[in-house]
Amino acid sequence: IRNAGLDDVTLIVGHQRDLVTKEFPDYPTIVQEEQFGTGHAVRCAEGLRRSQHTLVMFGDKPLLSPKTIREFVQAHLTQKSVLTASTVLHPVPETYSEGYGTVVRQDGRVMALRKIIGTIECDGGMYAFKTAWLWNHIGNLGVHDNGRGAKEYFLPDLVEVATKQGEVIGEYRIQNYEEATGINLPEHI
Repeated sequence: IRNAGLDDVTLIVGHQRDLVTKEFPDYPTIVQEEQFGTGHAVRCAEGLRRSQHTLVMFGDKPLLSPKTIREFVQAHLTQKSVLTASTVLHPVPETYSEGYGTVVRQDGRVMALRKIIGTIECDGGMYAFKTAWLWNHIGNLGVHDNGRGAKEYFLPDLVEVATKQGEVIGEYRIQNYEEATGINLPEHI
């Protein structure tokens, strides 16, 4: 992220936070004491309102290049949307889309991100928001059962919130699908 030219970075840490903060001692952190999903993680940082725009990147996407991050931020600023979502085409969707959002389109436009296994066009794990819009709508996230008996708030649901408001969702397609590969389990390394 810093190699992309962004220096106002805050980590939101929860599970195994000691390992994360040990690797990134120079980054300010916010602790997500209980893990209730990506939407909840972002909500833990609600007091941070330092800029007109907020970039959110999932920590399990470590392969995103500085070039891709810069292009994504530029796409968000150019498209002037309340939120911009990254997307990626994955040639082997059954190995990728499990656990990641799938892009739902209508008339070619991104309308929602949902968990649908086995599709080619997936959520790339980067979001940019107009900061005021983000904090005005983060509380509109519905709760989901994560399949393991816990309730979670999914940040990608903000795409559908914006769509229902009639907002146009900005989009950036990650060109190299390998950059958007998630690492959630030791066998993913």
